[in-house]
Amino acid sequence: MLTRHFLLSTLLITTAMAESNWPQFRGEGGLGIGTGKPPVEFNAEKNMKWQVEVPFGHSSPCVWQDKIALTGLDGGRLVTLCLSRTDGHELWRAAAPAEKVEGAHRIGSPATPTCCTDGTRLISYFGSYGVLAYDWNGKVLWQKPLPPPIVEFGTSSSPIIADGKVIIVADQDVGSYMIALDVKTGAQVWRVDRSEFRRSFSTPFIWRHDGIEELVVSGSIWTRSYDLKDGKLRWSTSGMARVSNTSPTALGDVLLVCGWNVGGDPDDRVEMEAFDSFMAANDADKNGSLSEMEFPEGPLRDRFTIIDADKDGKVTQAEYDAMRAIFAQAANQLFAIKAGGSGDITDTHVLWRQTKHLPYVFSPVIANGRVFTVKGGGLASAYDAKSGSPLFQGERLDASGEYYASAVTADGRVYVTSQRGVISVLDAGSDTLRVLARNDMKAPVFASPAIVDGVIYVRTNKRLYAFAEPVKEAAAPVPRLKGVVRGTDGRPLVAATVLIDAAYVKQGYSPLCPGCYPDCTKKAVSDYEGKFVIEQLDPKLKFDVLILAPGYKPRMLERVDPARADLALTLSVQEPDKLPPDHTLTGVVLDDQGAPMADAIITPASFETEAWNGFKPGVFDPLAITDDHGRFTLSATSKIIRADLKVRARGFAPQFMRECAPGKPERTVQLDRGVMVKGRILQAGRPVPGAAVGLVQVNRNFSDFFGQEQVSTDVEGGFIFMNVHGGEDYVVYGIMDTLKHVGAVPEVRITLGKADSTFDAGTLSVVPDRIIKGRVVLSDGGTLPPKQMVLLSRERAFDYQQTEIDRTGTFAFRGVPSGESFAVCIRLHGYEMSDKNVSLDRCNDYQLIGRVDSDITDLTILMERMENTERGKPRFDFAELPKSGWNQSAVREARLEGVK
Repeated sequence: MLTRHFLLSTLLITTAMAESNWPQFRGEGGLGIGTGKPPVEFNAEKNMKWQVEVPFGHSSPCVWQDKIALTGLDGGRLVTLCLSRTDGHELWRAAAPAEKVEGAHRIGSPATPTCCTDGTRLISYFGSYGVLAYDWNGKVLWQKPLPPPIVEFGTSSSPIIADGKVIIVADQDVGSYMIALDVKTGAQVWRVDRSEFRRSFSTPFIWRHDGIEELVVSGSIWTRSYDLKDGKLRWSTSGMARVSNTSPTALGDVLLVCGWNVGGDPDDRVEMEAFDSFMAANDADKNGSLSEMEFPEGPLRDRFTIIDADKDGKVTQAEYDAMRAIFAQAANQLFAIKAGGSGDITDTHVLWRQTKHLPYVFSPVIANGRVFTVKGGGLASAYDAKSGSPLFQGERLDASGEYYASAVTADGRVYVTSQRGVISVLDAGSDTLRVLARNDMKAPVFASPAIVDGVIYVRTNKRLYAFAEPVKEAAAPVPRLKGVVRGTDGRPLVAATVLIDAAYVKQGYSPLCPGCYPDCTKKAVSDYEGKFVIEQLDPKLKFDVLILAPGYKPRMLERVDPARADLALTLSVQEPDKLPPDHTLTGVVLDDQGAPMADAIITPASFETEAWNGFKPGVFDPLAITDDHGRFTLSATSKIIRADLKVRARGFAPQFMRECAPGKPERTVQLDRGVMVKGRILQAGRPVPGAAVGLVQVNRNFSDFFGQEQVSTDVEGGFIFMNVHGGEDYVVYGIMDTLKHVGAVPEVRITLGKADSTFDAGTLSVVPDRIIKGRVVLSDGGTLPPKQMVLLSRERAFDYQQTEIDRTGTFAFRGVPSGESFAVCIRLHGYEMSDKNVSLDRCNDYQLIGRVDSDITDLTILMERMENTERGKPRFDFAELPKSGWNQSAVREARLEGVK
């Protein structure tokens, strides 16, 4: 069958998934993006795995492998504690040697900064002491005392680890600074003076884009970017509130920054008159400074402790003028910054701004290309992250109260938490506010949740909860293909190979080629009784099954349903001598040393017989395997005119045997080791492990095509393709489904040299991905049947995504690389693509093709009733394919339809 002619070349994604963690405030990269499928509904009675009592504190969970770290205040001591992720029981706790616990806001906590880890070291930070490093068994590795910040509300900014450094931002009312410590020793690497900044509580953020890492810090009035290596300033932009509480986030090369505080809104400014006139009116004791009671009642007296920078109980002219300038410059807004700036970028690199319905402490999150915010009182907003266009703004969640915990997202949902303990779950894919659930924890919540492997960890004022969907009961038995293989004499055949050659859906139409299903890699070998079993098959599929045994003719069974009955297979003895000589082809395969190559696989790529020209199942033996002498025999049902044969063997590059025919001298092919192709996938200079990488020929003529190769990246982001056929052009690319959570890797064209060489493809960089969103419309006003699929495939790269069309006809794809051509394919019984489709070029009855250079958010696909049908199936005219820029998956489908 066709899949043998793309031997082992499928679109199967075989990614090696790394274990998920939550290594810092807001998780991996500080983006607030979780993993797995957390529950939508949860509380003390529903979907709760466990709960444990924990000391008072506002730090969020830090999760690494099977452990969770928190900080808290217990009995007057600041502690770091480690819990088991399995059931929450405490593994160890360690107290910080603080001489005095710093003060905090009336609703705050001196244990607010979240721990961070690089997997080996666990970092805790308390304003009352400084920085402590532990191993995950609780052993102290190093300590770095730091002076308590001068701010009466306490410390809130969390430490992060980047480039082998622990980054601490200490923005306070006097002497603000940022420090980088060696994560291994605690030694100071660099220190940045930020004395022009006043108090802020934002956690620093690492902005990874275009192969670089920027250390971004939001503070009073300014957001600044620094070089991680030495702390040197890269750029600054004004436009921040007078106190920064939220942390930045990013989508590729777009940075999102938000700030709000009293006195920064255009219609609610706090203005301070000149010092001289204010002193003249209010300096009752005429001592040249102002005490708290000398300030008139109102917003300035309410903020006396802020204006009094050094906390000596009096405000000098310098302190007054400094705060007056801050109030004058303060701006409340959510704004986006494009990459590539230097110096003051306020007027050059701000892409868009929003000034209404802003959060106070709540840090926004980006999901599905949208940025979500919640203002105090429970007013939710969502904007397109790249354009700033509102999807909805200031809409009520019906969950009132302040919002101090930051948003997190996973599985297409956004989780937002009120101070009162109500966690609202929002649909991240909806263009309107859609609240899926409101979960009442019945206790105050200040800590941000963490989501790891489908478990959401929520810390209230007294307890830590783990919520997850319960493990489902065992599902119905998964189909398996089993049976027995015998010879014509009735004896069982030992070591016969039974393999899945192709797959087809039992009902409806599949957007995939028959050889592109995961089950097409499965096989079994018969035992001494001739019995075999192939386990864990997809119940929605039926299969073409190929049976091979040495000395016997291969046999193909088509459209086998494993659920129906066991197979009783009989193979006939291979007797090529009894066939007419012009019905067989023979040949010899040698290894690279010229020795006979046993167990090489030979398949017909294309052929011509008296009865058929091209390729058709059943005309030729599906394959042959060489014997110990390297010999093989293929037979056909009619006289053979010519054939091209494909040769594969483990550890060698594939080869073709061209223009084979009976009567010609027996063909011999010598294999070589081919070319080793290596490279790396990096994102902002950091390795991307577990990503799938594909390699495929540029020239994919049917009789020249070896098929696609696919590997996964290792922990260093490296990949290696072995035994690639040399002397041809290829494209190497990242598989979309395994990279869309971080971006996309576009294809790179390479030219390989001769055999026994190595080609370094270099670094394939992760770039911001594109979005394709659209809607399927039936011209007759009909309703789409349920569970219809749409397929997106790349033109040159052997790669695709598929997604289900929802009830409204909408669909969406992420992880799409720009600068490439794609095909959007829909097969819907009784309908075909309309000629009126204009968003992309119509290629045939069920496929549109076009180039993607930017986000496509309004793709409308019009389907019309078919006028011309054959057995109720969509038509496909191979001649309709464009002569260049054709799509490989469409060609596979065309050939399948054309041979029936």
